[in-house]
Amino acid sequence: MQTRAKFLARRLIALFGVLALLAVLVFVNRSAVRDALDSFTGSDFPGSGTGSVVLTIEPGEEGSSVAQEMVDLGIVKTYRTIYKLILERDFKFYPGSFIMKLQMSSSAALDSLADPSSRIANRVTIREGIRIDEVLSAISKKTGMNLDVLESASKDLPSLGIPSTEVSAEGWLFPATYEFDRELSAQQILKIMVDRTNTELDRY
Repeated sequence: MQTRAKFLARRLIALFGVLALLAVLVFVNRSAVRDALDSFTGSDFPGSGTGSVVLTIEPGEEGSSVAQEMVDLGIVKTYRTIYKLILERDFKFYPGSFIMKLQMSSSAALDSLADPSSRIANRVTIREGIRIDEVLSAISKKTGMNLDVLESASKDLPSLGIPSTEVSAEGWLFPATYEFDRELSAQQILKIMVDRTNTELDRY
């Protein structure tokens, strides 16, 4: 009897050990397990998606709004699944336009948003020491924006946040490398550069 009892005890210990190991594996791979369950129950698309669509996130837009927009655009299948994952990951959204695929799993959609290569932007490098006409020309060439529009925007000093004591935007467009979203207007682009100048001046 003692031998049988010891045998059963060892079997139970081994069983509990296997169950504990499975629990650890499920926890470590909980994202993949959840994706599989969501796909099985029909509440999520499987895989990384197909085709393409542009998702635009506005400044200050909350996760609930972004989640609904992803559903409306056909990026993910259900609001409940994507919003739950956003909360679980404590996902941070940044304004801009992002190239996404259609019918993505919720996990794949958030992974894509976190990938810098998904962001649609024009990279512009402004060198130090160049005059404003060269700055505007560089912006025009890289963004495709009309040079006349940029020149006009540069003369509206109050809207750019340039002091009224200044006679032009010369010296106020901070030299740096920028990633400008394609939806930005000329005024918004120049305002970003002026704001950067003010930020640097505030350091001294």
